[in-house]
Amino acid sequence: MADRHERDQGIGREPHLRPDGASARDGEATRRTEAHAEARLAREAARRPDHDHSVFDEPGGIFGADSPAGRRGPIEQDWTCEHCGYNLRGHEVLAACPECGRVSWTQPGPHARGRYAQRMREDRARPRPSWYLPSAFAAGAALAIVFGVACAVVSRLPGGLSIVVLPVVAEVAKVAVVLLTIEKRPALLRRESELRAIVLTTALLVALVEGVSGAAILGMTIPAGGPIDLWRVVLPFVVAAVVQVGCALWPLPALVRAWRDAVDEGRRPRMDPVYRRLFEAAGAHAVIRAAVFLLLLVAR
Repeated sequence: MADRHERDQGIGREPHLRPDGASARDGEATRRTEAHAEARLAREAARRPDHDHSVFDEPGGIFGADSPAGRRGPIEQDWTCEHCGYNLRGHEVLAACPECGRVSWTQPGPHARGRYAQRMREDRARPRPSWYLPSAFAAGAALAIVFGVACAVVSRLPGGLSIVVLPVVAEVAKVAVVLLTIEKRPALLRRESELRAIVLTTALLVALVEGVSGAAILGMTIPAGGPIDLWRVVLPFVVAAVVQVGCALWPLPALVRAWRDAVDEGRRPRMDPVYRRLFEAAGAHAVIRAAVFLLLLVAR
């Protein structure tokens, strides 16, 4: 009985290998299903050009003939040290960086290889969609409105929560558009000035929203009358602009470096320094907000 069961489970029982009419119909159904699956995979590949990225295409793999461990010689393209940003072009593969003395374990592979580098070259060669820049600035404005909604919601909560929540929301809102672009389609940004303009414009819009909120709070805190009326209107906008733009400037160098990793060197951007600086900017913003909160308490 067991032998018969095993024979029934043989490859000859596969629908497309059976000789009768039913198997022919089953085989046709199987082919249609496979064709449908292949078409779906092709559509996904068109939407995600890097879907077939393999670890063996990474420029700095540890093993293999094309890896740093398997070859020697000078680096023949611009390639910055992952620790200090020094350009290692012309230096020996796996040699210590002459600037900081540390070894970068990610090193460039052959220029023709690497799907990510190839995609960067293709993206930079084709014209950029005309909608990107207007959409990026519009998205920045929308994020500033989101920040305004967060201010309205958090203002109803105990004061200590605004010191923690609002700086995080503000710092993420200011860099979200550029951050998403660098991670997904870096070639949409053609110049460093565009990256800076998107971040700083969003920061000014966030400052405008925060200034309106601050003017309202200051008006309720300080009694009306005399020259203080002018300060009640001007001061919140000045302070908000200085704080928001100042905190936005802190992660900007890391954003620029991550963008250049992708478009100039053809490697995936290093986002860890960006997130670290973003966390530091949110911390500094929280400290400033706490100081303002204490000043308002004293003014009462």
